[in-house]
Amino acid sequence: GAYDYVVSSQSDFNVIIDRTAANQYRIKDNIKSIYVKYLAGGYQMTGATSPLQGGDAYGYIETNDCTRIVFEPEAFIDMAQSQGYLRVDTDDCYLDSVSIAGDKGGVSTANRSFDLNANRVLFSNCKTYARLVGGIAFHAFTGSTTAAHNDSSFYDHCHVYDIDGNGVGVTAFHDGKNITNSFIY
Repeated sequence: GAYDYVVSSQSDFNVIIDRTAANQYRIKDNIKSIYVKYLAGGYQMTGATSPLQGGDAYGYIETNDCTRIVFEPEAFIDMAQSQGYLRVDTDDCYLDSVSIAGDKGGVSTANRSFDLNANRVLFSNCKTYARLVGGIAFHAFTGSTTAAHNDSSFYDHCHVYDIDGNGVGVTAFHDGKNITNSFIY
């Protein structure tokens, strides 16, 4: 189907992201659906070419009003060594093949890659990989503190791999329910 926005370059990615507070970003209000094409090296969420502003060293992204996010195979958001993640705060959101990666170049304070904060979310074929963490436990897919969010959301064919806890605990699905056909390796 049609999408409100197709992302095929770093500048396209930067255009759809708004800063709302220190280290807090969101997909712009008018964007309800996104198709993200493959980009060699991924879409940067740290560094000079990223959408970061105001001196932020990292940013987490909220889905805001976006209800459909689809990534092409091998497309990913590169959080590098930062603690960035994607917070799904939109009811009835569908994420297909969304991937969050790092670069394992150094120890970060990352504690999650996906954060659930909405009802009836479907994570389909979503992935997180190449994250090196330390100091605090890492929960790849973090469930919500609201039980209804966890009860009504699903994780299908999701992947968690190449995570180095560097001496701290690593959990693939923390507080998540309704997990099917998923892979942890």
